[in-house]
Amino acid sequence: MMLLKGCFLVIFILTFRNLSLCDAEEFKGENTTVTSSTGNHTKKFILKMPLKDYRNETKKKVKKIKLKDGRSATEHDIGSMDGYLLMMIRLTSELPTKKCPVLLVHGMFQSSDRFLNQDKSRSLAYTLDDLGYDVWLFNARGNKYCQPHIAYAPHVIKSEFHNYSYEEIGCFDLAAAVDYILSITTFKKIHYISHSLGGTFFLVLNSLVTDYNEKFDRAFLMAPLGYHTTITNTNLQKELDDPTSLHEALIKVNTFEIFPYEAYGPIQDMVPDNCLGGKTWENICNELQIQKIMGIKSYNNTVAETRGGSTKILIQWAQNIKNKKFHRWDFGDSKNVEEYDGKDPPEYPLNAITVRTKIIYSPDDDMVKDTDIRALAKQMKNATTRKVKRANFKHDDFIDGEYVMEDVYSGIIKDLEYPKPLVKRVNGTKTPETKSKPTSGSLADIPWSALLSLVGLLLFIFISIISCCKKKDTNGACTT
Repeated sequence: MMLLKGCFLVIFILTFRNLSLCDAEEFKGENTTVTSSTGNHTKKFILKMPLKDYRNETKKKVKKIKLKDGRSATEHDIGSMDGYLLMMIRLTSELPTKKCPVLLVHGMFQSSDRFLNQDKSRSLAYTLDDLGYDVWLFNARGNKYCQPHIAYAPHVIKSEFHNYSYEEIGCFDLAAAVDYILSITTFKKIHYISHSLGGTFFLVLNSLVTDYNEKFDRAFLMAPLGYHTTITNTNLQKELDDPTSLHEALIKVNTFEIFPYEAYGPIQDMVPDNCLGGKTWENICNELQIQKIMGIKSYNNTVAETRGGSTKILIQWAQNIKNKKFHRWDFGDSKNVEEYDGKDPPEYPLNAITVRTKIIYSPDDDMVKDTDIRALAKQMKNATTRKVKRANFKHDDFIDGEYVMEDVYSGIIKDLEYPKPLVKRVNGTKTPETKSKPTSGSLADIPWSALLSLVGLLLFIFISIISCCKKKDTNGACTT
């Protein structure tokens, strides 16, 4: 009987531990290297180019650092499939139990600094770390943390190094980051939280490389850039109305990146208005509010502090704005036929995305319209939307807003802590979303791990009572 009791005790312990895990169950694995399983899938969809999987050839370094608030973190060097050397930051919580990994992804021409420079009282990264989540900060190729390439020097072979749009970042950089996190942690899936173009990376990857839908548990996209049937900033729309001519003009003056290195040099101060390397396009820089986008606090910033990324990112976004679609890179009619078997670039197949996704938007966003956000979510199988209730909430307020913790982050954290079941469709439409309640709900809302733990507990109590009551003292009472 004691042996039986011991067995049920072990069952109870093993099942109870699942209560602290996210829906992405923990698993044990000995593999500590990034696999190359995505190569064939990505090659099928991405732009035609000679590819070699550099991820396992790259020396992976882990460096301990201290963040500005004094907490510990580590920098992780990884390689993308097409040879870019990337760096991620991992916060190391001091809590004894780590929860599901969470990947925070920055927006257009930004870096992980946008999350780390938030005030501590409204910092999403620090709050999640304090709650025990395994927090990772992404950096896309071309920003100040991801300048190296295995073959191209960024300031020597500029046209090759900066020959990427946000499609390559999604299918190569984000894929490499996800694979790396899963390879060195004990989880099958991660959570994903992004702002602006960071949401676009997610949409691109999971629509084109559908295997990755199985690697995300929950996704929270704050104001992702996708559909642009209308744009609030009509001046910016006018400036970007001819993306083909703009791209050709930038190439002619040897400008391939935001804040081109050759225009400012490595240490000279720069003026953010000239983000494209000259006065010719300063209206674009001003209308983009490049200073806000990149988190530049003053007009005196060295090039090392403000590296942004390829101008092709801006051009692809302009193509989507002009064509009022969310589509792949437009090469022009003749090249499109060669690349895509049609004159028009194909739209991203959003209905292939199955990850549970919450898209958070503001009706007063100056970069993406609420109607386009809702149209985007409608195309996805398991997406819902949440509107920010505060009036005059702008695009950069998702990072810099004074009340962003109250307006946005607290809702994300609540959804992580008390996840709801998958969104269901009835006759092709999604069922209305209800607020999550941590202490009530139907049996179907209870995680299977909790049910299993409850069964284990009841069995343990039942066996203990039987064992106990077989031993009676002289008064007929159960002994302990």
